[in-house]
This record gives sequence, structure tokens and C-alpha cells, in this order.
Amino acid sequence: MQYVTQLPVHSSEDVVLNKASELLIACGFNVTSQNDNEVKLRGPGMRSTNQNPILGATEITLRRSHSTRGKIAVQADLGGVRWMRNFMIFFPLCLFGGLSAFMVITIAVAFANIPQANFPQGLIEKLLVGAAFMLLLFSCFGVIMTKRIRRNAETAIDACVSNADHLVRRENQ
Repeated sequence: MQYVTQLPVHSSEDVVLNKASELLIACGFNVTSQNDNEVKLRGPGMRSTNQNPILGATEITLRRSHSTRGKIAVQADLGGVRWMRNFMIFFPLCLFGGLSAFMVITIAVAFANIPQANFPQGLIEKLLVGAAFMLLLFSCFGVIMTKRIRRNAETAIDACVSNADHLVRRENQ
């Protein structure tokens, strides 16, 4: 997942780049390379929705826009968002698959060892239909959560650059 945008700044692009990189370093990012025109940072990634949304980006490149003055070009790899998406897809699938298999085996063994017990008709089918319904609900929930996590990460990246610009303007007053 990639996020690419250009954000307007009202201060010197060089100073805004430095201030934005300072803000990202405070969030746990490390500078991987830096020159006069761009700064590349790598972050720890996101493993929980309780973390700072900017951690949805694992790599961020901030550069002065060569085509237009007064803009900062931002390119981000949303690796943390990708990890959360995969977790939201596979965790419910594995959880309900494992629980369904456990329930089917447990019920089959329990009723096989009781000679007088009548096996309830349709019990396993009802359990599997219920598990499939829950899996469908969690899959829809996962798609909604992934969109929200991505939107929050993109908004946090934009806010970082605009806050850096605001701080630079405030320091220059």
C-alpha cells in the first residue's frame, strides 16, 4: 500500500523538512538517508489500533517538490496498515476454523462414546452455519477497520507535515 501526495507549506521547504523529520523521530522513526532535497525515514510499524496512527507508515520519504515551489512531496509505504489488514483477515478465519473443528471433533467423540445417546439431527450443520455467519461478519468488520486505519494513517502523515510548517512559522514570528 502506497500513499503519495503533495502538501502546501508556507515556510522554507528545507526547514519544514527538518522539523517534520524531528516530529517523526519523536514518534519512533529512524532516519535512513538525508540530503538537501529529501529525508527518508523508517518506522517500527503498527501492531495495534491503540498505537499512534502515523505508525501505519513503515517508510516515509519527504522531499521538496521540484515541479512546484512551496510544496512538500510525501511518499509513504503503509506497511503497518498492510500488517493490520492481514491480521484482520486471517485471525478470524483461523480462530473460527479452529473452534469449529474443535467443536465438531468434541461433539462427535462425545456422542460416539455414549451408546444410548441419540445424535441431535443437524447440530453440527447449525454450528458450522453459525461459525460461517460470524466469519462473514468479522470479514466485513475487517474491511471497514482497514479503511479506517488507512485513512487515519494518511491523515496523521498530512498532519505531521502541516504541523511542522505551523511550528516553523510560529518560531519565525
